[in-house]
Amino acid sequence: MSNFMIHRLTTSFCLLFLLSLVSCFLVTGKDEELTMDRKINSSKKLRLDGYYIRSICNDSKALCNYQTLFLFESGITLWSGTFDENGTSNINKKLNQSYFNKVHKIKFNWGLYQILGDSIIFEQWYHGGKNYAYTSLGVILNDTTFVITGSKRSHRPKEGFKKINEIYHFVEFYPKPDSTTTFID
Repeated sequence: MSNFMIHRLTTSFCLLFLLSLVSCFLVTGKDEELTMDRKINSSKKLRLDGYYIRSICNDSKALCNYQTLFLFESGITLWSGTFDENGTSNINKKLNQSYFNKVHKIKFNWGLYQILGDSIIFEQWYHGGKNYAYTSLGVILNDTTFVITGSKRSHRPKEGFKKINEIYHFVEFYPKPDSTTTFID
């Protein structure tokens, strides 16, 4: 291999490395702060003695995943994961103290919520290299069901609110995980 080719390869590698390094600094900047105030939920509009679950299925409904969310009276939310288990009894088996110890350490699993009349609003982090804040709005249908109807990511202000239809149903669960977190005051 000629010196010229070695020089070009070395230069290309160095440029690629620098580009990667710069992009890491740009992407992993400081996490955004949540702007919503934390408020105690004393409304009794939604049950809090378990979690809420949403199914995410492919078009044929042959493959489904299930996303779980805990709401706490303190106004804190814990997005506790997405499971490919069939049925809540299988998910309940996985939701144990060992699992929650891992989930508690991840910042973008935490967020805030408020209930305003028959509406619910969430603010949490969206992981995208750094944790961006995003907001979701929904409607409470009854004390065991709510529907998220729109969401907006703070780092994409031109997009505005994106219409969505995410239905969450209540599942009784005990013992609930601890809502103490170092990520939210």
